[in-house]
Amino acid sequence: MIIPLDIASVFLGPISGKLSDRYGHLPFTTGGLALTSLALFLLATTDYYTPYPYLLVYLVLLGAGLGVFASPNMSSIMGSVPPERRGVASGFRATLFNVGFTISLNLAILVTTFTVPYALVTQMIASPNPVAISVPERIQFARGLQLTYLAMGALNTLAIVPSMLRGRRVRANSVAAPEPAALMK
Repeated sequence: MIIPLDIASVFLGPISGKLSDRYGHLPFTTGGLALTSLALFLLATTDYYTPYPYLLVYLVLLGAGLGVFASPNMSSIMGSVPPERRGVASGFRATLFNVGFTISLNLAILVTTFTVPYALVTQMIASPNPVAISVPERIQFARGLQLTYLAMGALNTLAIVPSMLRGRRVRANSVAAPEPAALMK
């Protein structure tokens, strides 16, 4: 049921990477973050009774946002590092990605447990048979997920500001710096 998220991400990642090489990273990194935030806020409107086609659209939007953001962001990071330091930068970026993934999952569970008892969260995650969980418990869990999506959407939206500022700094430096050929004259 969640495979459309991955399909959208895998499909749009290479396309946004090629387009960002041609048109610059800023519209794709910032646009990807904005699309991801939109999808998270839309997912925060869902509840236990939300029809799957709505969820499908929201998941595709989330996957699209992730796909549009990831490749240009990695390219931007690697392009800002001198060639002799790219191995270190790549390792550091991969480490931070893995740490961020781990922290975000735990943060999402923590936010969910603000409104849902931890025992129910554990039961929902670990249950081999979710049908055995009562409808009121499922509704309570869905409300916890709404809060989680809202919090993650807010955090993701905050990331748009540094993404936009990063682009301004790069453009300002490229305009202000004289060309090497001009220095020779």
